[in-house]
Order: sequence, then structure tokens, then C-alpha cells
Amino acid sequence: MARLFYPHASLGDVLLVLIDPEKKAFSSALRGEVSAVFGEEGEVIGYNLFSFSRKCKVKANGILFNPPEEVLSIVRKEIEGAGFPVPSFEKDSGYFVGKVLSKEEHPLYEGTYIYALEGRGHERLETVSGLTGLEVGSLAVYLESGRIGRDGRKFVSHLEKNIPLQCLIASKWELGAPEGTKEAYVDSSLEVGSDFFAERK
Repeated sequence: MARLFYPHASLGDVLLVLIDPEKKAFSSALRGEVSAVFGEEGEVIGYNLFSFSRKCKVKANGILFNPPEEVLSIVRKEIEGAGFPVPSFEKDSGYFVGKVLSKEEHPLYEGTYIYALEGRGHERLETVSGLTGLEVGSLAVYLESGRIGRDGRKFVSHLEKNIPLQCLIASKWELGAPEGTKEAYVDSSLEVGSDFFAERK
């Protein structure tokens, strides 16, 4: 699943289509205003769409959460018109609301806690976080496993010191606040299991 980024402040008028950001770029091919980026095995791991504002006005600076279908349609058309394979796109933001069910101190790291969350579909998720502001009963936001986050990296569920990290609790920065904050985003008005960014459309 692909995720769209428009980092205008750092890269200018280029829309990035990230498919597999964990793989290293090995080669690229430019056709018109579309550049395909390939991994070591020849697979497409992303696209760069240049001069994108000529085709579509984008207000965001960074990741595009829940991009409208009109934007996705233009992206598909540009990639297909360049003769490259069109990827499938995320249907949601990947950021969902969870309720903190339990909190216990991490046995190894001071200031870090092990949490259990109730996620979407009433799934129980375990994770570790050093973010502040989380208590039992808090409604927080988490990034689901297998999804690309705001920093352009894909989070994948794994074990760390034999403790499962099945999701990633989002900080205020992750959800759009100024960089530097170490607080979790907590909001009692949220609905457990809902798509955080869909609620803000």
C-alpha cells in the first residue's frame, strides 16, 4: 500500500509516493515528470511526481492523511500515463483511536511503560512508550502495524526485549503539533477504533 507525501518546504514541488520506504533505492527511471524508484531486485519502491501543483493544488506540507479521491485519481493517471505500474493506496490514515487498558513500568527503561490498548475491532494491543500523559482510561492515537507514519518510515509489529510492540502510540508531533513534544495525543472526545484523521475531515 502506498502513502503520499508532499514535503514542499524541503523538496519543492514534488509529490512522493512511498510504497516500500524500508528498502534502499538502487536505480530510477524518469519518464516525463514521473520518476520511478527501484529496489535492488527491480521492484518499484516509490515514485516522484514533479511539478505536481500544475496538476493539483496541495495544501499539506508532509504526509497526506486520507487524501481525497480526486488527488488519488490524478496520481494514478500520472503514473499510468508514464507507463509505470499503478500501486494501490491506503484507504485510511493508519492512525486509529485506542483506549489504555493497563499501564506498568518497564523493567529495564526508566520513564518507559508497557501499555495494553483496546484498538479497532476491540483488538487488544500491547506496546511500549516513553510518551507522557497516558493513564489507564486515556483515549490515545496509535499507528497500526504495517503502516507508514508521518516520518516516512513503516512501523512493523515486533518484539523488543521480549515485549511485544504491536502498535506505536502517537505523539502530538506525529499528529501535526510542532516538533519536540514528548507528549502523547490524548482526547476524551474520540471514539475507540475510529480513524483519527477521518474524524477531522
